[in-house]
Amino acid sequence: MRARSGLTLAFALTGILAAPLPIGAAAPAQAHSEAAQSILSERQGIEQRLQDIGWRLAAANASYCSDARPSIGLMLHDMASYADPATVRRLLGLQRDFAVLAVAAGSPAAKAGLAAQDEIAGIDGIDPNGWPAAGAKDWRRAVRVHDLIDERLADRGEIRLTLASGRLVTLLPEQACPTRFELGGPGKRALADGARVVIERDFPGLSYSEDELAAAIAHELAHNLLDHRKWLDAQGRKQ
Repeated sequence: MRARSGLTLAFALTGILAAPLPIGAAAPAQAHSEAAQSILSERQGIEQRLQDIGWRLAAANASYCSDARPSIGLMLHDMASYADPATVRRLLGLQRDFAVLAVAAGSPAAKAGLAAQDEIAGIDGIDPNGWPAAGAKDWRRAVRVHDLIDERLADRGEIRLTLASGRLVTLLPEQACPTRFELGGPGKRALADGARVVIERDFPGLSYSEDELAAAIAHELAHNLLDHRKWLDAQGRKQ
């Protein structure tokens, strides 16, 4: 599922610190770091909540998807996607560019013991950290790495991750509806583009109860399952 126009995937794939921090230039370094850490933690929490709900919906409804496919419930992030990669890497205590952003509860990735900030050294023997990046806010590598995972799962029925610790993790997927769930940038919308459900970071539903937020996400997922974007395009209409 590739990037679509109109969405800044520096936000959509990470949703964290892709915009300048609301801190004055004269603020002490410690205060700036604490504010950055607070924003980072808050948005990672939102990302985790979104992945948890998204996985439950996608896995539970796999039988209703004509194109259900193997999935592991894993979201990675790439430091190159951020406006200030070095700062984010330092705040997270990372040495490499690729690490786990969120592991959906109950997913194969969770059952395998993966956790946020586990650094990725290899995916089926391929080290994505060595891929060239165009600089800050380059979202293309993050899209590429998730496409690689989807392709390997479809071809081989499993995938092996090598962590920076040296641990080798073999993941056996489960069937799920083929939708990625992503936290977007500034805005108040929830939307579906046929391949993804994107929840913009000021979406009012993020303050809802778990069941109410799940209903809102399920509504967008249904647009993807029913191919509403294709139908609208064929009719010459917009959502």
